Amino acid sequence: VLYNSKQKMAARNGVSLLRRSILPLAGRSCRPLSALATAQKHLAPPCRSVTDVRVASRLDAPKACFSTVSDDGLKFGKPELGDAKDMWAIVKNTTLDNNSPYCYLLFATHFKNTSLVCKEGDKTVGFIIAYIVPDQKPDTLFVWQIGVANGMQGRGLGKRMLSTLMNRVIGDGVEHMQATVTKDNVASRKAFQGMAKAHDANFEVSSFFKAEHFPPSVPHDSEDLFTIGPCKPLH
Repeated sequence: VLYNSKQKMAARNGVSLLRRSILPLAGRSCRPLSALATAQKHLAPPCRSVTDVRVASRLDAPKACFSTVSDDGLKFGKPELGDAKDMWAIVKNTTLDNNSPYCYLLFATHFKNTSLVCKEGDKTVGFIIAYIVPDQKPDTLFVWQIGVANGMQGRGLGKRMLSTLMNRVIGDGVEHMQATVTKDNVASRKAFQGMAKAHDANFEVSSFFKAEHFPPSVPHDSEDLFTIGPCKPLH
């Protein structure tokens, strides 16, 4: 068959188009096993250790605002950013050491997973700010402050919040709780003792911060260190 110049040009263009469209598709569908293995190696997520998976699940899992609702309607859960000012207000209206509002903002964000708020309806009536003891004791939760609103005091709310918080962090490998308490803080002492009994845990008291450790311009009583644990989960 004889072709003129235009026909030859059309034939060459057709072959070129065929190579650019059909042949790459065939190549992808008939890729050798070695190529497929290489592709899967680059596309598959990196294998993670059990520890990586456990940490990732804790960080990536959705955080429910309120994990526990009691029979009397009180709600216990992790603090949110908007709760910081309510925690500060509770402290301001009680005899607790008054930290700056910024302190409560940090606990409501950076340390929300180890802290707790209690609400009656939409009103914050109690809180705990706490953190995992860094470096030295990763299995120990240190409670910095417990706050109970004036209208809720004397009802055992402090002990209930401590037990609720401990029950939550036990799942993350925490077994012990620590806090410092002055000798005249009877309410806090009772709350920690009751929490230890509820979790069938040892309760130890030792000397920690002494009065002379505080600045002379801000006199403060000595603080005993409470160590509770190992704690068993409540069911």
